Amino acid sequence: MINKDIIRYIKKSEIDKLQKFIKINYSKSSILSKNKNLINFYYNYHKKSNINFLGYFKKNKLVGVAGIIKLENWDKKLLKNFFLGLLVKDKKLYQEITFSFFNYIYSRLKPKLFVCSGFNNNVKKIYKKIGQIEKFSHYYIFNENIKSGLSKNLQKTTFSKFKNDKLRIKECKRLEKLPKSDYYPIKSKKYFTQKYSNNPFYKYSFLEFKKNNKLLFFFVIRKIKVKKNISIVRIVDFYGKLSNKNYLGRTLKQYLQVNNYEYIDFLCIGLENKLLKKVGFNLKKNKQLIPNYFEPYIKKNIKLELCTFINNYKNCVFFKADGDQDRPNII
Repeated sequence: MINKDIIRYIKKSEIDKLQKFIKINYSKSSILSKNKNLINFYYNYHKKSNINFLGYFKKNKLVGVAGIIKLENWDKKLLKNFFLGLLVKDKKLYQEITFSFFNYIYSRLKPKLFVCSGFNNNVKKIYKKIGQIEKFSHYYIFNENIKSGLSKNLQKTTFSKFKNDKLRIKECKRLEKLPKSDYYPIKSKKYFTQKYSNNPFYKYSFLEFKKNNKLLFFFVIRKIKVKKNISIVRIVDFYGKLSNKNYLGRTLKQYLQVNNYEYIDFLCIGLENKLLKKVGFNLKKNKQLIPNYFEPYIKKNIKLELCTFINNYKNCVFFKADGDQDRPNII
């Protein structure tokens, strides 16, 4: 009997084999090779018999893995929306198996949305052949009352000329309800609760924006303390309806000043530059510095790109925490 090459989900009982493979063929310092709790949270939240890692087996030997972060990992109703995480093959294997993984995903899993954020130039050469690549835009609001410790040459936020539209801000740890959204992929209150409120690694908060007591939209934020007196706020996710009539600049600047944060920033694709400028955000320019990596801390700009392989939606918005770009590297 000839053992054919097969692709299948890696079983929960094979997690040690998965971690050993990552350690040998990717990086021995990778958190995925050392921490089972992290794998279970991002790839098997509901403790199923299979982990959301595909394995490529040649003669029963594991020679490649592809991690898939699914929205349904945190809410079983959010089907067919996939974010490709780690993809690596055996160092001794000359055969290209990336396309085999993609053929399996297309034909067997049939996603409505399949994208990948964050990849090196070698992988980018392959992804260019099968997907569309675009760069994340980087936006911020700066608190000039604090001496710059992390950033450099950031622009002051000028207040909008139109009158206060009675927009109110509230920070909370858990969502009471979900606003209507103009964007895809659709997410749920359960998704935000399971992924962010119940996150065992990071402390997330929600910045809710209301008008006339109606919840319009919210940001998911994570506060990062880099040095003793230097802290920033990073927006990692968003949900709701953002209107050019809702000026956020003054409100968020006051939030920074009251709490002594240097700046608030986010990376995104899908929200229009004109809209974000209108509501009070600045677009980072090449000569400005806003660090992206904090584990470990690297004081330089890092380009983040997204490759779209399949997208059956319109009006898609992607933030840093979609996929695996806002998970711990050090625990």
